Amino acid sequence: MDERGRLSLFVDPNWERIVDKADSEEIGLLLADFAENARFNADALFQRICTLNFGYLATVKVEMMTGDPSSAFALYPHFVPL
Repeated sequence: MDERGRLSLFVDPNWERIVDKADSEEIGLLLADFAENARFNADALFQRICTLNFGYLATVKVEMMTGDPSSAFALYPHFVPL
């Protein structure tokens, strides 16, 4: 989330190959929900993601980054916007 309250979400473009086939539809719906909520209720979504506990998906660590937002992209250069 940037200083203006805009939330950007990025995902591995190969997530469907990583996720078990039985779970891919549910995860796809969750990601679509995240994308929708990022536009209309970014603060609530950010809090939701920070405390995510959705089946076997759980947030383990949250870090705040300051400065140039492009530095975050260096950590996962192959991720794409959701």
